[in-house]
Amino acid sequence: MGVAEYEEKYLFIAHLATLIGLISYVVLHFHSQLSALNFSKRLVKTNKYILINKQIVLSSKKTVFAETKYHIKRLQGSGNKQLCLLIFKVRAAMARRTQVHSVDMPDNTEELESPITIESGTLAIKDDSTKEPQKDLWERPASLEAPILPDDGSTILRFEIQLARIMPPDGEDLKVKRYVVYELSVRQDSSIIDPQPASIQRRYTDFRNLYNILKKEFPNKMCSLYFPNKVLVGNFSADLIAERSAAFETFLTHVTSCSTLRETTAFLHFLQDNELSKACQLLDERRNELAIPLLENCFRLLNKIFMDRSRPVLLILCRLVAACTMSPVPHHSAERWATLALSRYDTLCDIDLLQLYIPLLHTCTHLWWQRGLDQKPITDRLEEMSKKGINTKSNITLIQAIHKLDPRTETI
Repeated sequence: MGVAEYEEKYLFIAHLATLIGLISYVVLHFHSQLSALNFSKRLVKTNKYILINKQIVLSSKKTVFAETKYHIKRLQGSGNKQLCLLIFKVRAAMARRTQVHSVDMPDNTEELESPITIESGTLAIKDDSTKEPQKDLWERPASLEAPILPDDGSTILRFEIQLARIMPPDGEDLKVKRYVVYELSVRQDSSIIDPQPASIQRRYTDFRNLYNILKKEFPNKMCSLYFPNKVLVGNFSADLIAERSAAFETFLTHVTSCSTLRETTAFLHFLQDNELSKACQLLDERRNELAIPLLENCFRLLNKIFMDRSRPVLLILCRLVAACTMSPVPHHSAERWATLALSRYDTLCDIDLLQLYIPLLHTCTHLWWQRGLDQKPITDRLEEMSKKGINTKSNITLIQAIHKLDPRTETI
């Protein structure tokens, strides 16, 4: 073996020994700070960052603000300047990203490592709990006269814009162009005012898109209807919002008064698509507790506008039952919605929707067993259908049957 080979081997052993020594030093001297180290690694790993002019632009992770502050306090007297500096940079960048305060990073690295600078980066983040609630841009004025209620047993469908607000709120994501969101309340008043109105939020563009589609498909039915034009300036004017709100209410009342317009796919999309898509995404993420209130609101809304046994109503009702029974422990309202769904399917003639009936019966049978209720009425119904030649042994689940009729994002 030549001299060069000995030198190469010696250098390799020296480097290896240095590496082992370094690892031992880290293990011995940083064991007490493992939680902070893991925390900093998690921040670096879960956030994409770019170094531009000595600034770090970081995706906002508000959920770790309190944890960051705790670790900075813990590390200030520990002598671990590098780790403390890393967390300060992360926190300062998060403050800059969320537009809470501008935290400038000085050129002098000694200043970066000073407790005063680190603390300033910590205090730059305001607690969300102290944030003032967003003020509404416009609110519906209180009516001087009570609404006229029918006294003949009939019902009146009412659309009302209750308020409007600017989105995104002040101080949030200034890169997004601000717009106005209208909160639409839908009531079905009888001899008393509807105690459970449904509420959805829509933009001007949502109303305009629906108007343009209906006007294109049914020009004769839309020719006499006024719709406010788009404006380039003054979108946040209270007078403009009041004018638009009145026009939106008249527009939706006109649509629901005409069966041809009411039964269109565009109108159904306007009513439910935003909330239903979000609910299905939550179901896909197994966050049923957050999806169920959205589905309940969708059902109340559609049930006020369409017939009890119409396709949109039964589809959303079955989807609600599926959401309530997907978890090993059923939702507390599962029995109520399942009972309602069974009653709605009595005397149903829609062949397409009958595809949901068998999976619904099996779902209710299992739910009744979980609740300790009498399953015999449901099993008798299945046996009766089996005697008529209907296959009741299908293994398809309720959510799978719904997905065949109305594909969405939820896992099947």
